[in-house]
Amino acid sequence: IRSQKQLITLSLKGRYVPHLMINEILEQPFTDTHLGQGRYSVELDLSAQAISLSYLRSLNKQQVQLTAVKIFDPYIHENEGPKELIDSLSLHKKHLRSVSLSMNHISGFDAPRILEGFKDLTWIEKLIISRNALKDPGSQAVAEIIASNPSLTFLEIDNTDLSDNGLKAIAIPLKRH
Repeated sequence: IRSQKQLITLSLKGRYVPHLMINEILEQPFTDTHLGQGRYSVELDLSAQAISLSYLRSLNKQQVQLTAVKIFDPYIHENEGPKELIDSLSLHKKHLRSVSLSMNHISGFDAPRILEGFKDLTWIEKLIISRNALKDPGSQAVAEIIASNPSLTFLEIDNTDLSDNGLKAIAIPLKRH
């Protein structure tokens, strides 16, 4: 935990912490000799935490500035799931820079529908979608994300079952990026 004026930085990177414990941490009034006591904005890195969409939305109601998140949620496959995912991430757009959807069982069939909204998340710098069976239908969605997002500097797509043609589709916007 690092504090700076009215911002507390809490990094849980590399450690799993149950959501209830995260909630307890966030509900505590932070005491710091330089800050005094009271409620402060919290910059939260949840890149090691597999969280659900409802939990992501609930963090916006607290004084939390989410910077990195790993989402593991079976509901992203349902009808409203992709829209709910993008809407939930958009709530944190001022600070959110890193999103991991790794190991969400996103198939080539689901990939275009789930990833389509990421074209609008132009502030995301790091996107991890590895270990999903995106296959070639997903490669076009990934190519569109690259083409529409000038902030993207890191993309992890290993173990996504892409063919040579799928990789070529992704390489085209990478050359221009």
